[in-house]
Amino acid sequence: IPETLRQVFRLEANPDQMERVQAALRARELAWEVRRRWDKAQAAPSPERAAAEQKVLDSVSRWTGRDITRDDVTQIAASA
Repeated sequence: IPETLRQVFRLEANPDQMERVQAALRARELAWEVRRRWDKAQAAPSPERAAAEQKVLDSVSRWTGRDITRDDVTQIAASA
């Protein structure tokens, strides 16, 4: 996406700037997906909520390559 934006709008950006744009877009995409999934887990009926939350924690841990806690998820989701 950053390369497409650069070409379409004829933006001049060096590789370091393009890397920062890509990192920002990945962080934003992660935040929105975490928020969407966490909100859905929170809306699950009580008997299913713990399993739904754990599924989100497992997914986000896999995506980020580190163990994620509930606090981490709420912090990531809040940044969306």
